[in-house]
Amino acid sequence: MLDPSPVPSPPWSFKGHGWIFFLSPQSMSRSSPQPFVDHPGTNGPFVATGPGCLTLYRYTSSPFGPYDEISFSPGWYPYLSPPSTSPYRSARITKSYVSCGSRGIGHLRTELGVPVEPAVFAWYAPPLSGEVIVNISKPDGQHIIELLLSQTSLSRFTVNSKSSLSDSIDLGRWGCIVQPLLDGNTASVPRGLESTPLLERAPLLKSWSSVTGEGAIVKMKRAVSNATLFPRIEDIGVARWGIYLMNMDMVVHPAEVVLDVPSQQHARDQGRSRGCIRVLSWINGLLFQKVGN
Repeated sequence: MLDPSPVPSPPWSFKGHGWIFFLSPQSMSRSSPQPFVDHPGTNGPFVATGPGCLTLYRYTSSPFGPYDEISFSPGWYPYLSPPSTSPYRSARITKSYVSCGSRGIGHLRTELGVPVEPAVFAWYAPPLSGEVIVNISKPDGQHIIELLLSQTSLSRFTVNSKSSLSDSIDLGRWGCIVQPLLDGNTASVPRGLESTPLLERAPLLKSWSSVTGEGAIVKMKRAVSNATLFPRIEDIGVARWGIYLMNMDMVVHPAEVVLDVPSQQHARDQGRSRGCIRVLSWINGLLFQKVGN
């Protein structure tokens, strides 16, 4: 039976738990399969100067009810936020699986541009181990990925992206994502920009989240991925320590319309990025490591 209750537009409130791991930008540029990096229909290809990210969430409450989510971002992509003509960079989710129903999937794809697909999540926590195992598969049983996560200590710290000085100051704005429109959806061009020469392709959706909760340090001990359905996390440098979010309260704010980059402008920007890649390469061994399988 269909749920008749309507889902309001963002802001949306999500409560639950989460695990966040940064991924090596250098490894991403060399070893990540192209199907999980490229985004046809946009001029701004992957820029390997920013870290990738793997996020895993267990939502106990959301606009679509309780559900689980895993999302992958290979790193940063360029976009334009007029009136500035210089490109900014932001993360982009290129692969995501969720256990919510078709209604939630439709809203996430339409309102945020996140390319979510349906999946089944099986969780197991060995007693007294401090470990969590999650096995994710498609509804037809195909294996997607299995992760073994281990909390490294019992100490906790407070997580609050909002500033105590002003509600307008929120570190979550620095962790925004910019997504292409999906499924033939359209978005209104920002007022006054309807005829701008910058608008060469479809607008993009920029969204961000405020987060509060408790945090702890966690380690990824094992990853087993199906390379046809998800990037091989075990072949990518994973941050030696991740963040485990407990009693999380996350508010996803309404998406803002920004613009794709003109292809010639991105070619110039990409050339500037190579110097940044060389500067960052020497620290990857300190911050990132390969995980077992």
